[in-house]
Amino acid sequence: MNYRRDDTGPAARALAAALRLRIGPGRVFLDNSSIPLGEAFSAVIEDAVRSSAVLAVLIGPGWDGPPLRERLDDEQDWVRREILLAADAGAAVVPVLVDRDALPAADALPEALRFLREHQTAHLRLSEPGSAESLADALAARAGFQGCSGELETPDGRGVERTREAVDELARRQLPPVQQWSGNRDRLVDLTLAVLGPTERLVYLAPARLPHRPRGSATALVTATDLLVVDVGEDFHIRGETRLPLLWFDRVEVTPTFPLFADVVAHTTGGARLTVLGLFKDQARQFADPLRTR
Repeated sequence: MNYRRDDTGPAARALAAALRLRIGPGRVFLDNSSIPLGEAFSAVIEDAVRSSAVLAVLIGPGWDGPPLRERLDDEQDWVRREILLAADAGAAVVPVLVDRDALPAADALPEALRFLREHQTAHLRLSEPGSAESLADALAARAGFQGCSGELETPDGRGVERTREAVDELARRQLPPVQQWSGNRDRLVDLTLAVLGPTERLVYLAPARLPHRPRGSATALVTATDLLVVDVGEDFHIRGETRLPLLWFDRVEVTPTFPLFADVVAHTTGGARLTVLGLFKDQARQFADPLRTR
């Protein structure tokens, strides 16, 4: 999934959820390069793009207008880099027009990306019921998954189903009391239900933080198949997410920081790492356990 958070963030999450239901959570890569950890796992992003059968390039109303257009001229811009990496690796690059009718004009694109105009486009309209599901069917077929219905990856029984009652009970048991006061648990449950796919099972959840951001600026989730770090704004709205399959991690460590806190550092087979910051020490150890026993 290739997208700009400020342009097509909700569309990317809706399409990713529909795809995960059809081909399995571990087969859909959704990254948000705005998370400060982005550079830390550039090797993971590159490996994911190069090994993908299809790259869906989500192009929304603001993709080719200021201030987003200028980013495409930057050779280090992740949207640009992912598109070129996928094309170089021979993946099917599918421009997805989100709530717009046409691709940008050739003279509105950097020369390196003008080849997008030669590719068959797809359409996604968030206001149309079933639009994400129909597109997910087409993308799954393009990737070689025929007649998929989300049964390709059966959870191993760990965790709880994605229902409000089950997630709330899990949060009630796992979260320290200080993280449940003032409606915090209800907000965490709402967020969890928003980012998980219908068939995913939740193993662990915890409020966390992003680098150089306050506590509560992220929520970390472990499912039966993935580790997710969700970027949470001050208004508790979802700003983006980073999701990596558990199978990519080969080592997990708990690193104490302040007297009461610790970080969980999950190292990938490609030499990159994903860090969950600002957990209570006991919470960090409990969070790391399902990563080690995947």
